[in-house]
Amino acid sequence: MSRLSRTNYNYILLGIVLGLLTLPLSGFQVTAPDTTSAATSSIVSPELQGIMYESTDEVLPIVVQFQSRYESQLIREVLEKSDIPDLTIRYVFETIPTAAVYATSEAIQTLQHLNGIEYVAYDHKRVIDSQPIEIEPDQYGLDSSYVHPDETLSADSIWAEGYDGSGVTVAVIDSVADGTHSDLEGRIIGFYDLIGGNHDLDPVGGIDAYDDNGHGTATAWLVAGTGIGTDGNYSGLAPGADLLIVKALDSEGAADDTVIAQGIEFAITSGVDIISLSLGGEWPDNPIYPEPSVQAVESAINSGIIVVVAAGNSGPATESITAPGVVIDAITVGASIGSIDIVSFSSRGPVNRERTDPNGNFAKPDILAPGYFVLSGRSETSDPYEYIPYNVTQFMAPYTLWSGTSASSPQIAGLAALM
Repeated sequence: MSRLSRTNYNYILLGIVLGLLTLPLSGFQVTAPDTTSAATSSIVSPELQGIMYESTDEVLPIVVQFQSRYESQLIREVLEKSDIPDLTIRYVFETIPTAAVYATSEAIQTLQHLNGIEYVAYDHKRVIDSQPIEIEPDQYGLDSSYVHPDETLSADSIWAEGYDGSGVTVAVIDSVADGTHSDLEGRIIGFYDLIGGNHDLDPVGGIDAYDDNGHGTATAWLVAGTGIGTDGNYSGLAPGADLLIVKALDSEGAADDTVIAQGIEFAITSGVDIISLSLGGEWPDNPIYPEPSVQAVESAINSGIIVVVAAGNSGPATESITAPGVVIDAITVGASIGSIDIVSFSSRGPVNRERTDPNGNFAKPDILAPGYFVLSGRSETSDPYEYIPYNVTQFMAPYTLWSGTSASSPQIAGLAALM
C-alpha cells in the first residue's frame, strides 16, 4: 500500500477544513562510571533526579535518548554490553534513537556515563481523558433529536459519490476494540497487543480482539463502524476502511509514553495510511528530549502518514493542548456541539513552543468535530459499571452516547480516509 506524500497530506487537511466550512557506527565504547562522585549529571532530567532521591531502591521506568546517529542495533549493544546490574531493556525503537528501560537509581547513576547518551528521563504516563462534565443540551439551544456526525461533517455527500474509505488502512491506537461487535466484523485486519501480547494479525477467519476498557471500541467504531446493527441508520465516517487496532492502553486506559510510541512505530512499519490517537498528557517543552510519543508522531508524519490526535479535555483554559497533539503537523481535533459551537471542555491553544524548533505560538486545535453526546459502538467485553462513560447503554444495546475530544478525533481520521 502506498503512503500519502506530504503534499497530499496538506491537501487532505485543507480539504477537511473546507468541507467543514461548507549512518550506523562501526563500533562503540562503553566508558567506565565516574566512581569519584555519586552526583547525577545534567543529562538526567531534574524530575527523574527527584524521583531517584525519593525512591533509591525502586525499579523505575525510564527513557534513554541517544544521539541521532545511533541506530537501534548499536543502542542495544551499548546497553547489553554495559553489564549494569538492575538494568532491563524493555524496548529499543527502530525509528527514533531511543530505548525504554527499567533501572534502579544506582543503575541510572552508572548508565548516564555510557557513550552516545544525550538524555535520561522518567517515562510519563499517557491516559484517556476523564469523561468531561456534562453540559445540558438546552444551554446550546438544542432540541431532543439526535444528529449523527456524518450529517454535521457532510460525509453522506461523499458516500453518495461512492467513497467509503475502501482501500485505506487506519491504525487506531487505544484500548483496542471488541472484535465481536457486529459493526466491526470484517473491518479489523489486525490486532497487536502491547499489553498482554495476544496478537492476531491473520484476518482469515476473523480477528480475535478484545477491549477490557471500552474506549477503543467507541473510537474504532467512529472511524469505520458499518452500522449493520442500526439497520444502516448510523455508522462510522469511513465504513469501508480497514482497521489495524493496537492495544497500547491497559484496562484503566493508561500506558507509559514509550508504549504509545511503540504502537505508533508498529503502525508505521505496517504501512498504514492514517493513525488515530484519542489520548494524551501534559507536555514538557524540552528541546533536548522530545517525549517518545511526540518523536514517533513526527516520524510517522515524515514517512507520509496522516496522524490525527485528540486535543484533550482540559478547556476552556488556553495552552491546554495535550501531547502528542502538540506536534505542529499532526491534525489536532477539538470537540464541538454538533455544528453550533466549541464545547467548553475542549482544550484550547495556542501551542507555545518556547525552546523547541520551530518556536513561537502555533494555532491548535486544527479543526473541530462533534464531541458532545456522540453515538458510538459499545464493547461487550468490558465492565460497563467500571468504565461508565463509554460503556453504559444509553441508546441501544450495542451502542452508547459519550462525549470528549476522544470522540471527535476518530471522526476526522475517518473523514481523511474518505478523502
